[in-house]
Amino acid sequence: MPPHFPPWIRRSLLVAFVLYAVALFTATHWPELQLPEGDVPRPDLYVHFAVFGLWTILLGLSGLMGDIGCRRALLKTALVAGIYSAIDEGLQAIPWLRRHAVLDDLAANLGGVLLGVIALLIVGRFLSRRDRALPSE
Repeated sequence: MPPHFPPWIRRSLLVAFVLYAVALFTATHWPELQLPEGDVPRPDLYVHFAVFGLWTILLGLSGLMGDIGCRRALLKTALVAGIYSAIDEGLQAIPWLRRHAVLDDLAANLGGVLLGVIALLIVGRFLSRRDRALPSE
């Protein structure tokens, strides 16, 4: 985590990630949980993009994978988020959950991970530019 984040922000981001991860796991494994279909076919795919993108962003910002924007941290974040999204989708095939594991959901999960990593890259670049622009103490 870059040193310009105060410790309380680092702790807050870590807590936010843990709480979000628990909520996501609970929601994705709640028996028979489905979104109603309206005018938009398969609205759950948009939710998959959004929730796994946010999961990835929070993982990256939490500092668990290293400094924001660092190539190694981005790679680890993408790898962990991608593996988790595949495991999360695969576990939905457990019969007593009465849910389904399908490839288009996994593709949407991975799309969200990709968008999250891109967002982290942009944030990391912004923060590194800001650090260079700040006068030295």
